[in-house]
Amino acid sequence: MSIELRNVNYFYNDNLINSYQALDNINLTINDGDIVAIAGETGAGKSTLAEIIAGLLTPTSGNVFVDGANIYANKNKNEKILAKKAKQKIGMVFQYSDRQLFEETVEKDIAFAPKEMRFSDEIIKEKVSCAMNLMGISEDMKEAVPYNLSGGEKKRVAIAGILSFSPKYLILDEPTVGLDAFYRDEILKLILHLNKKENTTIVLISHSMETIAEIANKIIVMKGGKILKHDTVYNIFNDKKLLNEAKLKQPKITSFLNKLKDVGLNVKTDIIKFDDGVKNIIEALR
Repeated sequence: MSIELRNVNYFYNDNLINSYQALDNINLTINDGDIVAIAGETGAGKSTLAEIIAGLLTPTSGNVFVDGANIYANKNKNEKILAKKAKQKIGMVFQYSDRQLFEETVEKDIAFAPKEMRFSDEIIKEKVSCAMNLMGISEDMKEAVPYNLSGGEKKRVAIAGILSFSPKYLILDEPTVGLDAFYRDEILKLILHLNKKENTTIVLISHSMETIAEIANKIIVMKGGKILKHDTVYNIFNDKKLLNEAKLKQPKITSFLNKLKDVGLNVKTDIIKFDDGVKNIIEALR
């Protein structure tokens, strides 16, 4: 199954003098099992697109289907029930964790979603425990006040709060921004684990081309509310004309390999992952 957007448009301040179009006729399919990155300069429409996919913003026009169900359908009771069930398959973690941390304790925050979904107390307890284990949150943090946590800890709790209801589709808006190297690596490992072991489809917004190259298999390139291209990570990062149009850069390792090639070292210039680039440089120096 998949997430499918058909002819989606979105206007902020619709029907007002200062309205503007944030999304322009978006047609898109995100397949099960993908890790899809959304990339583009500031104002390209990335976050708006993510929030519409998550069911948080209603399109001005167009439709969004999750596993065949229109999540914005509301013509009758049956459509509304199907839309609600489809929305419950999607979870979104915002860039700034404080936007979704509001309970008195870490445990209550993580338990909020399954409680709202009316799970039994026993199942809620199991889901909270499972989410905490996945995120490496220790038992002694249960009673901690979320606002007193570090940035990395807040991010973990925010993600655990979403994982507590086991979404099939997980949307992450700049999940590593503001984190030190340790927490960044841990979050990326978690994303790969969720995708490979838990069969979670990931939609990732990031300004870091290195992060995208490391974990994504597809990229949606946006500019001015439109999708310029939706293709594999390899094809996107080796399309210099497209990157220039979208004002994006190649991963640093790719740029470095191009510079080495320019000075005469026999390296490959289409490598996008750091570890692969290092191996290629070592081989070229032998």
